[in-house]
Amino acid sequence: NLVDRDGNEWRPVITGSGDFADFTWIDSKEARDENGKLLPYHYEQAILFTAEGKDGKTFDKDNIFNMGSSTAIVYKADGSTEEFDACTYPSDLDKYATVPEGQYEAKVGLHKNTYVALRLSDVDTDNFSANSIELGKPNPAHPNTTKARGINIHLPGQNNLTGLTRSNQAISQGCLLIDRNRWKEFIGLFNSSEQRNNTVGVIIQR
Repeated sequence: NLVDRDGNEWRPVITGSGDFADFTWIDSKEARDENGKLLPYHYEQAILFTAEGKDGKTFDKDNIFNMGSSTAIVYKADGSTEEFDACTYPSDLDKYATVPEGQYEAKVGLHKNTYVALRLSDVDTDNFSANSIELGKPNPAHPNTTKARGINIHLPGQNNLTGLTRSNQAISQGCLLIDRNRWKEFIGLFNSSEQRNNTVGVIIQR
């Protein structure tokens, strides 16, 4: 863990809200209650999804390859950060939910019962197997609800496809995608014996 010259460990904590939401490092002693449990909005590890990618790359709804339109900045347990190309929009904006800007939490779980990914949900979720996100407006895929269920952080398609496949199948029905070429590195930061059971703090910027 990150240790300063006085031997103090540090943890990421959410600061601000909306356009100003971010993570910052805080002394681990101040991040825990008297029983040693992390306080709300304090995490062992966290992810910030930026509104734009490197060199100002932004999401283009007419492009089926939008990987890198966001950067996933991972605040790691060793006190360092690592960046991964990402995409935070669905394959079709008109058909599927877009996760709003804001604060969320995630946990290691299965994507479609096929491989290990991160299951994303509203803050204070107690059941990530039934994860859901409040959209604040009707879900395009299910207009009778303002919830989006089963939103995960997972792999894109072949060659980092983020849009619809040739058979019109959506790579993302609202999920967040991480660069396929670095997926093992990314998920390995969370799917470890030390981190697997920890809740991950997540901020999405728009």
